[in-house]
Amino acid sequence: MKRTLLSLLSPILVGVLPASILVVVPSLGAQQPPLIPRAIILEESERGNPVLSPGGKEIAYVAPYNGVGNIWVKTVGKDDDRVVTQDANNGIGFCFWQADGEHVLYYQDQGGDENRHLVQTNIRTGITKDLTPIPGARAMGLIDDPRYPDTLLIHINARDERLFDLYRLDLNTGSLKLEAENPGDVAQFYADHRLHVRAAYVTKSDNSAEILVRDGLEDPWRSLIAWGPDEMNSDFTGVAGFNAEDSKIWIITSLGANAERLLEIDIRSGDRKVLSEDPQFDITRLMVNPLRNTLEAVGYERERMTWQFLDPEVRKDFAALGKIRDGEIHIRGRDKSDRVWLVRYEASDSPTTYYHFDRSAKKAVFLFSEDPKLEKFQLAKKTSIQFRSQDGMVISGYLSLPVGVSPKNLPLVVQVHGGPWTRDGWNLDFPVQFLANRGYAVLQVNFRGSTGYGKAFQNAGNLEWGGKVIQDLLDFKAEPVAFR
Repeated sequence: MKRTLLSLLSPILVGVLPASILVVVPSLGAQQPPLIPRAIILEESERGNPVLSPGGKEIAYVAPYNGVGNIWVKTVGKDDDRVVTQDANNGIGFCFWQADGEHVLYYQDQGGDENRHLVQTNIRTGITKDLTPIPGARAMGLIDDPRYPDTLLIHINARDERLFDLYRLDLNTGSLKLEAENPGDVAQFYADHRLHVRAAYVTKSDNSAEILVRDGLEDPWRSLIAWGPDEMNSDFTGVAGFNAEDSKIWIITSLGANAERLLEIDIRSGDRKVLSEDPQFDITRLMVNPLRNTLEAVGYERERMTWQFLDPEVRKDFAALGKIRDGEIHIRGRDKSDRVWLVRYEASDSPTTYYHFDRSAKKAVFLFSEDPKLEKFQLAKKTSIQFRSQDGMVISGYLSLPVGVSPKNLPLVVQVHGGPWTRDGWNLDFPVQFLANRGYAVLQVNFRGSTGYGKAFQNAGNLEWGGKVIQDLLDFKAEPVAFR
C-alpha cells in the first residue's frame, strides 16, 4: 500500500511531555540515531500480504511491478520470484490461492469504480478470467471449504445494487447460480461445511441485529439470537463458523456481557454455551483447524495480541514461534495437510516479517521483511500506558519516545486515530516512527468510543465526540496510573 504524506498527517495535538510521566531512561552515552529518509517512510512496502499455496511449497504475495501492485509467486527456499499478473491501473492489494494450487484469486475493479469483480489467474500461463463478469455489480464475501475445491460461494449485488445475494460459482466452468436471495435486510449469508447456506446476519435500521438459521436447505428461516442497538457492532460481530458436525453455530456478540465473547448455540434447541470471554477486551481473532473444523485458539487485543489456547498442540507451536523473534504472532496460512504454516510477526519497533514454519520439526525459515530498508534503523518502541480521565474512566494508549534522547521536556505529538470505531494497536506505525525519529514523543490515545475495550467503553463515546472524547486526549498529563 502506498504511503503518501497526506496519509501520515492524521489529526494531531502538539504539546510538551510532562516530566511527571517519564518512564524510559536511556543508557549513558546514548545518541539519537540517524534520520530515516522521508523516501523510506513514504515509499510503498517492498512486498506484503503473502499467502501459502495448498501444497505448502510456494507463496504468492503483492509487490510493485512497473510501479503498480501486482501478484508475484515464488518457491519457498528459492530466488525464483516471478510476476504473474499485469495490472497497470489501480493495482492489486491481496490475493488467495485456489485449491488446485495452479490459480490465484483476487478482487479487481475497473477505473476505480469500486465494483470489484473476482478474478482468476493461472500462475503458470498467466491466463486471466473475470469470474463475476456482471457490469455494475460488486463481488464480496467469499465462502469456501477445502472439501469442495472446485466450488465457491460469493455475494454479488447483480439483481439489485442495494442488496447482495449469494451465488454458487463453479471454478471450472465459470457458471454462477443463485443460491440465496436477499429479502432486503441480510448483511451476510453463511454456509456450513457442506457449503449449505444455513445462517444469515440481519441488520435493522435502529442498528439492532438478528441471526437467522435454518435446519436444512428446504426448511424455513427462523430467529436464533438477536440483540439491540446498544450491543457491540464491530467487524467481528456475528457468525464465526459452525462446529465440525454442523449442528452448532459460533456467534461473537456482547449480548449478556460487557465485551464481545464467543458463544456456541445449538441450532435446533437454541442451547447456549460460552466458549471464550474476557470481562474487558473484545475477541478479535479465531483459529480453527481446517481439517477437523475444531476451535484451536481465541485472540484478544489487549496491550498486545494475546491468545487463549484450546488446542495443546497449537500452544506448543506458539511457544516455539515465540522463541524465533519478538512480536505478535499471526498465522497467515496453512498447507492442505496443516503441517506447514505461513507466520507473520508484527512489532512496534521493527518491520513486519514472515516465516515458513514446519510444525513437526518446530523449525522456522525466514521468508522476507515487508520493509527491509528499515532494518538498519533503530526504531522507537511503543510503551503501553493507562491513565484516568477527569471523570475517572481508565483510558489506554501507547507512548513512543525518541531513541537516544533524554525523555525530559520533549515536544509531544498526540496522534489521533480515525474511525472513530477503531483503535490504535502495538504495530509498526509509520507516522509514529517518522516523528519519533525526529525527536518527538508520540502519544496515541484509545479514547472512549474506541473499539476493543467492551461496549461500556465504546458506548461512553456516544454524543461525546466534541466533549469527553476530546478531553480524553488532553488528560494524559493529569494522572498516569500504570505503565507496561
